[in-house]
Amino acid sequence: MTYWEVLDAATHSLTLEYSFRPDSTARAFVTRFSGDELVIFSPPIGMDPAAFRELEEHGRVTALVAPNGFHYLGLRPALAAFPEATLYAPEAALRRVEKKQPDLGVRPLGELQEKTESPVRILDVPGFSIGDTWAIVETSAGPLWYVSDSCFNLSKLPESLAARLLFKWTKSGPGLSLNGVGNLFFLKDRRRFKHWFEDRLAEPTPSLLVPAHGEIAREHALGTSLKTLVAARL
Repeated sequence: MTYWEVLDAATHSLTLEYSFRPDSTARAFVTRFSGDELVIFSPPIGMDPAAFRELEEHGRVTALVAPNGFHYLGLRPALAAFPEATLYAPEAALRRVEKKQPDLGVRPLGELQEKTESPVRILDVPGFSIGDTWAIVETSAGPLWYVSDSCFNLSKLPESLAARLLFKWTKSGPGLSLNGVGNLFFLKDRRRFKHWFEDRLAEPTPSLLVPAHGEIAREHALGTSLKTLVAARL
């Protein structure tokens, strides 16, 4: 059985969708960031140990990232599987992650950024009270963007009425969208985030977009779709 989907073999970029509570899923992302060293963003929970062992085919897991103040549940089981790994979180998320997962020694994301080598960039997203993290990986097919919670690509809205209405009201899906729910509650500097996002879109735009929630976006002209969303929603 294969657990991880290979998105780009050359950079050992992988993804896996997992359930963190009934009817709720998230997506882990893995890539090499230096030599043969691997980083797991949003480490999964509730996994067969074989899922972690499978990563040994791609390198050594030496970094685990809680990409924001909510994606911390998998840190402890991943650290049990990879006891030599260092845990990281963006600056704005550190206090919350350390409170929710005490005694793990979470380090600032900037320390991981300093170790990261081309063709990977790890980015601390500005403007959010709970932080957010992106990774941009240059592949032969074009840039691969892991965008954590900044974007959704949900095939359907949540089952519960309250959540479904909230997602619908904030235009958080279905389909490729900005995370309107997160922007409503946690985006404290909208202008700064918008300018930062626009700067990313001024670079070569993604051929593949990996959100922390929802399907991988493989549509043609992703850059155009994202530019339209940013202009309309930020």
